[in-house]
Amino acid sequence: MNIRSANKIRAAVRKIITELKFLPYYISDIHASSRYPLPPVRLRYRVGADFDASTFLTKGERIAGDLLQGVADAGYEPSQFRSVLDFGCGCGRVMGPLREKMPQAAWHGADIDPMAIAWMSKNYQGVVLKQNPFHPPSLFGANQFDLIYGVSVFTHLDEAFQDEWLSELHRMSSAGGLLLLSIHGETVTPPDISALRAKGFLFQVTKTGFYKLDGLPDFYQLAWHLPEYIRSHWSRWFEVAGIRPRGINNHQDLVMLRRK
Repeated sequence: MNIRSANKIRAAVRKIITELKFLPYYISDIHASSRYPLPPVRLRYRVGADFDASTFLTKGERIAGDLLQGVADAGYEPSQFRSVLDFGCGCGRVMGPLREKMPQAAWHGADIDPMAIAWMSKNYQGVVLKQNPFHPPSLFGANQFDLIYGVSVFTHLDEAFQDEWLSELHRMSSAGGLLLLSIHGETVTPPDISALRAKGFLFQVTKTGFYKLDGLPDFYQLAWHLPEYIRSHWSRWFEVAGIRPRGINNHQDLVMLRRK
């Protein structure tokens, strides 16, 4: 057996093991309670490796609270938003609790994952949901949103992809609108700290193709940013209102942007 065949077998075994890990949670989910729809374990796993329903729900509520703090830090009030986009909504981990805090707003969600969007469309009534293409443009209009947030999106894209979507987020946001985006900062240990400090940005490719088990495209990898890179590079599209270290779930940094 050659190395390539052996690696494929190992990857297949890992995938089977992951599937087996899901089984107890299909049963425990029957007894789980939530104020908002609870996605199946397979979808929960994709957005944060959260098998347990309680962990998934608690983390979503915590992140929603972190975003509300970002809203306040940037000088806004939750009650002032009229049109909100969850950019990279996944299966609603954050939208569920955050939507409760902004009932006056029209809610929208977008994600590249067709399974997540299909589930959200069945379970989140009144929310406009679209499957994002890999590359812009999206299916939303210009100047449509006064609040856009994206958790664990720019943590996984290379620089060219990020620039495309920053430009598209600028197009979709209204004048003076607020954007809240999470990033991996220096405290989320990068594989090459010297390279990160040299440029302010670092992208790492891990598993691809058959060996990538998360069900997401090969371009979805790992990225790190330093604050000086955000302030110099992202300011092409937005005013950087602030960067809060570990501002999302005490893990990722939170970047607060105001559309120029």
